[in-house]
Amino acid sequence: MLAMEEAQLNTFDLIVLVVYVLIVLSWGLKNAAKKSAEGYFLGGRNMTWPVIGVSMFAMMVSGSAIIGWSGDAFSTGISVFNYGLSGGVFVLIFFLIFVLPFYLSSGVYTTPEFLERRFDKRSKYYLSFITLVAYILGDAAITLYAGALMMSLVAPGLEVWQMIWIIALLSASYTIFGGLSSVMMVDLIQAFILLVGAVIVTIFAFEEAGGWSHVMSVVDRSLLSLVRPINDESVPWPALVLSLPILGFYFWCTSQAMVQRTLSAKNEDHARLGNLFSTVLMFSSFFFMILPGIAGKVLYPDLEQADMIFPTLMFELLPHGLIGLVMAALLAAITSTLSAILNSASTLFTMDFARIFIKNMDSKKQVKVGRVSGLVIICLAALWAPQIAKAGSIIKYFQEVLSYLAPPIVAVFILGLFWKRGNAQGAFSALAGGLVAALLMLLFKPLSPIADWHFLYVAPLLLLLAIFIFVLISLATPEPGLNKTDGLVWSVSLIKLETERLQSFPWYKNYRYLSLIVIGATILFIYYWR
Repeated sequence: MLAMEEAQLNTFDLIVLVVYVLIVLSWGLKNAAKKSAEGYFLGGRNMTWPVIGVSMFAMMVSGSAIIGWSGDAFSTGISVFNYGLSGGVFVLIFFLIFVLPFYLSSGVYTTPEFLERRFDKRSKYYLSFITLVAYILGDAAITLYAGALMMSLVAPGLEVWQMIWIIALLSASYTIFGGLSSVMMVDLIQAFILLVGAVIVTIFAFEEAGGWSHVMSVVDRSLLSLVRPINDESVPWPALVLSLPILGFYFWCTSQAMVQRTLSAKNEDHARLGNLFSTVLMFSSFFFMILPGIAGKVLYPDLEQADMIFPTLMFELLPHGLIGLVMAALLAAITSTLSAILNSASTLFTMDFARIFIKNMDSKKQVKVGRVSGLVIICLAALWAPQIAKAGSIIKYFQEVLSYLAPPIVAVFILGLFWKRGNAQGAFSALAGGLVAALLMLLFKPLSPIADWHFLYVAPLLLLLAIFIFVLISLATPEPGLNKTDGLVWSVSLIKLETERLQSFPWYKNYRYLSLIVIGATILFIYYWR
């Protein structure tokens, strides 16, 4: 077995990495946004569907996700991909039909800003604050730490904290100066390099393991099943229906980092096609990021650390030069995710908080505040990232925490969009009450009747509680005014108007037909890997 601490890059590998960094920096700064708030935070609202789709894909597959997905497949099988199916495809189609039109027509910059339009400022500030804290102490810090840990394996002269700052500054260099347009245009390069690197590792892994047929025949069948038993420790089958759609709605419909790419679209049709394109790219991750873990199970069945299977395959099987390319792919995934988080976090701070303290901010001042806040945010994440080493299983724990925090937010968005009677008092009570309930369940779960529950089963319970609070308080207080519902609540008439608009579209440009094709392909995929 490979001793990972002895992994080294030769001169050729280093040249590949340096060339990649120079290309990313020059391309990102070349595509920097103009000095306007809309240009900086939303790419001028002029992005086309291929750019949107690729950028969303790059955001989904961070370096930690590649390593984590392969590791999870190595230890528990392909069921981890259910997060992209039940929690991705079906929720995304729902988003395209019912949620996206309201985001675009309202002209908002952030998802919390939409809550303010529909309810009040309390709900906006709650979601903004929760998201910012999650980005700084969670997503950004975890991605920095995972990336630095990986990169430090081939740079033994540098400590992890030093690699953290190098990666942080690399991501910040084009994100802070260029804004969302730089981020999304760089993602075009990042996603390409990422896919090429992952494909190379997959090909070498399956060839070394005896080929596709041999791997599929010798691996335990349970590892190749998406539909797992009710007592499965990874993803039990009831969670496919009850839990993953909740987490998926939070990710696709309320996460600023994902929705911000949709908001950058030049029009509604490009936004929808971009989202659909991202699902097509997501399916590629199954073959090139999850199945390598299965091949690794055949090659290195006694590997103690499952998360090290992708690095092991890379350093054991690839020749020099290709190692540098795959390292560039991992660095691409890491910086893509960080730049997306950084841009989204600075947008949230500028649009939802800075305008409270800085009155009459014009467009140029908003851009300046966005740049300064972005620098502060990435520095805070970099300072916190080394602490993750002390927590051990912090990444999995953070995923569990999200399953506690997401349901109240999902409940408020869904009821706000579909229930005209829902008001600001009900929304904020559901958010606050759901947060208190989630914290109590986290702290006292070992002493409660749900002590042995899988954490995914907690999500629907909290969702029902938040819905109950929302409905109860809304009915006990005055109904909202027309300014809080007109154009912000779904109605059947919207379906008729959309049907009339789409009549002139050929089928291959009609998102409804394309959505049916994606759903059909997903069902067939699940049936094959059931």
